[in-house]
Amino acid sequence: MKLLIGTPHPEAYLRFTDSSQGRLQVQTVSTGEQLLFRLAEPFDHAAIDLQLFADWYPWDLIRELNAHREAHSAITLIPDDKIYDSLYLEVLGRLAEACGITVLPRALSAAEGAALLLESLAGTPAPIPRTGAGKVVAVWPAGSRDGASTVAINTALAIAGRTGLRVGLLDLNLKNPTLSANLNLESGGKTNVKLRPRLQTRSLTPEELRSGCVPYPRMKQVSVLPGTSRRDSAGDCTPEMIDHLLAISRSAFDVTILDLNGYPDNAATICGVRGADFRWLVATPRYDSYRTGWREWYNSYWKYCGLAASDIRFVLNRSSGKGEAAAAASFLEMEPAAELPELPAGFGARAVDEGIPFHDQAGAEPFREAVVPLAALAASAAGAEMDLQPARKKALWQRIGSRLAWN
Repeated sequence: MKLLIGTPHPEAYLRFTDSSQGRLQVQTVSTGEQLLFRLAEPFDHAAIDLQLFADWYPWDLIRELNAHREAHSAITLIPDDKIYDSLYLEVLGRLAEACGITVLPRALSAAEGAALLLESLAGTPAPIPRTGAGKVVAVWPAGSRDGASTVAINTALAIAGRTGLRVGLLDLNLKNPTLSANLNLESGGKTNVKLRPRLQTRSLTPEELRSGCVPYPRMKQVSVLPGTSRRDSAGDCTPEMIDHLLAISRSAFDVTILDLNGYPDNAATICGVRGADFRWLVATPRYDSYRTGWREWYNSYWKYCGLAASDIRFVLNRSSGKGEAAAAASFLEMEPAAELPELPAGFGARAVDEGIPFHDQAGAEPFREAVVPLAALAASAAGAEMDLQPARKKALWQRIGSRLAWN
């Protein structure tokens, strides 16, 4: 097959075509003008990264591609991971379908686009290269106050406490950061803002990321990257900065847990969810959680990223155990990852107001044990098997010492 690829990142595509075993003859161009000129040649297929036409309206783009292509060549468009405009993608998709042009189903990085294209054309799955072997978990809420931070915190502590893995807990909720407050952390002036110059120049190192975090006092292998009170700076983070942060996190930590905002209107949430190995949507049995909050955001944005229900698992928080999880699974068409019980109000108040997570509260064992399957998923992927049996009850002198340490 003779393939023409228009992309500003030809190295990503040429690298992956090596695994096609000669079935693909690839030629690349790096500008839109070159692509339109070469389309008149007899290629079997043309694949086009939309970055080449970033300032074109979709109707102009489809008209030009259709007019320039050789009669028998097929065309595939590859939305890049910088496109957030769902209306643009909807219009583009409908116009392309009418002209017999294929649009890949999600916004992709160059490496992901090359892998998916090769798989679709040559039937050869290609691995997507990643920096480091650590795993990334994205945690975000279906609706406001659904408890995503609670899930992120207690999962991090369960992984570190039961396996000894290095865990990075990153507050990437750029508009409503809560990790420092929920853990009563003395950040010493450390915030994710201080890393942004290094992220912008793609020069952050794993050592710098670890030193920019605050060790959790009761479990030193958990490193917390605090958020910032400068909520107006959320838009300053670009997709490239978040992609670089995730890549470095994979080298800095065995498991990285991202505490994200539920609204896909910033690069941290969008790129955090896209780039994660595990995606956990935290919902509650409330009607305005997954039934309206999640559904409306999915239909207006997330589906244009190519996210399907099978790409996400949901965590039902504050469950009474009366069938809510089954109802949520049926409605969301997602596989449940965990069902976390609702604890009496005093536990939540102590967690939020005193900075003592459920993991460290006596009497919160039902919640703590329900988090274990979540922790085991990430830990197993990072190469550590977790004991799924309930933790043994601490001796009386340990419980007294634990309470004194908090008071």
